This record gives sequence, C-alpha cells and structure tokens, in this order.
Amino acid sequence: MAGREKNCKWHFADQPPGGREIGPNNAMEQSFKKHPYASLVRESIQNSLDAVLNPNEPVRMKYEFREMKSVDYPNFFDLRNHIQGCIDYYPKNPNAKAKYEPMVKDLAELYGSASTKYIRVSDYNTKGMAYSEKDTNSPFYAFVRSAGVSAKDNTSAGGSFGFGKAAYFLISPINTIIVSTYTENNECYFEGVASLCTHLYNGEVKMDVGYYDEGDGKPVKQLDNIPSIFRRAEPGTDINILGCDFYFKDEIKKEMAEAVLRNFWMSIYNGKLEVQIGGNITINRENLDVLMD
Repeated sequence: MAGREKNCKWHFADQPPGGREIGPNNAMEQSFKKHPYASLVRESIQNSLDAVLNPNEPVRMKYEFREMKSVDYPNFFDLRNHIQGCIDYYPKNPNAKAKYEPMVKDLAELYGSASTKYIRVSDYNTKGMAYSEKDTNSPFYAFVRSAGVSAKDNTSAGGSFGFGKAAYFLISPINTIIVSTYTENNECYFEGVASLCTHLYNGEVKMDVGYYDEGDGKPVKQLDNIPSIFRRAEPGTDINILGCDFYFKDEIKKEMAEAVLRNFWMSIYNGKLEVQIGGNITINRENLDVLMD
C-alpha cells in the first residue's frame, strides 16, 4: 500500500553518449539573484494574468509558507544522492563543491527534522496548465518539461521567452519545485522538477534535470495518485518551492508585498488582481490606496 508519497520517486534519464553535458554554473541565476522574492512575484503574477479564466473576475494569487512531514516522503529525499553525484562527477570543480555540498547538507538535515518548509505559489480564476505528451506548445510542457519554451496565448504576453521559471528554482536551496495544476477541463497534472547538473548515480551518468512522479518521468494524471497535500480542487496551479528557510519570513513578505504594489498596482486598481501573502497581508482594490501610501 502506497503511503502519503504514493508511488512518486525521482527519475533522471541516462546521459546519452556524445550528448551535451551541463556543468554546475547557471548563468540564468544572475537575472533574479539581487531581489529573488520580488522576481518571484513578478514572474508568477504575470504568468497568471496571462492565463485568466473569467476576465470579469480578478485573478487571485496566494503566497503561503507551509510545511510537510519529512519522514512521509523518503523517495523525495533520495534527491540527495543525485546531488552528491554532481560533486562526484565534477570532483575538481570548485563551483560544484561550493554549490552542491550545502544542498546535500540541507537535505540530510531536512530529512532528519520533523518537517520540510516550502513556499506555495497558487493562482485562482486561471485556466491551469494543460498537458499533452506530444504537444510542445502545451503550458505544462513549457513550464515543467522544457527550457526556453513559452506556451502563452500571444507573443506580447509578459515573460514570453520561457526563462522566468528560474525565479522559482533560485529560491529553493535545493533547486527543486513541485507543480500541481487543475485545468478548466477538469484535468489534473502533477510533477516535481529538480534542476542540477550532469551527475553520477549508482555508477551511471545522469542528465541534469530530473522528475518526481510515478511513471518513469511522466506527469501524474490521476488525482488519487497525487500526494494529498499537493492536490488541487479547482482550476489553477500550485507551484511549491521546496526546502525554504523562513527565518526572515517577515522580510520576505515585505519584499513580496512591495513588488506587488510596484509592478501590479494598475491591475489591482482595475479589479483584475487580488493578492494574499502569508495569511495576514491582503492586497486588493479596497485597500490599495492605504497600502500605496
């Protein structure tokens, strides 16, 4: 009988002989590094505004600080062996050691602790992210299973080059997110993604990106097979950023709120957007003037 994790585990494909290998450096991180939570707000809200379901109602965004019981997800924490493999594959590369040793330590500490913290970014009154295995233009494929690909309705949409997902991975100390979406057609898709580098695992060379799911690297499509804490009940998407540290939670919430006001005040004023941060900050048309002051 499957536990809370169901049958989900990590799947990293074998590195093809002669294929391009990915090292430990990530140039995309520099674009979001200075103000990571402001970058997260900008990218996530723009994506959601571009996927509104009912244009007569506001898109609702929610940023939650949550926890999951670590011991319930042993397969998830096998990720630390893949991360150790990044160091093993690049033993003379100081960047590999500097980047991945803290991740290995973090995962060991998280699995030994009572809970693992994560930030959930949720949207409502959106279409969710549809997926078709052979359709490279489907939104779930573009966000979860590709790099540099966008599947927005028009090329003038904000962040249309498909690199904004780096803002999510940068906030995770273990470069890992879990995505759960429910579409306007009552379809659900679930998958975790870890962005690492070419690495060793059980003596084999593996690719840099791996997927946490039940089906050999394919998204979970049955609601009952999704771990219960990650299930959606209405159209929209949850993006869970794993392994976060909440020590500076008040400062994080302040950075998020200021980013909302600076970048999306017009959408809020026009009744197109409402935002909730951490359960105690609400930004909507009714209180916009007070918060702006």
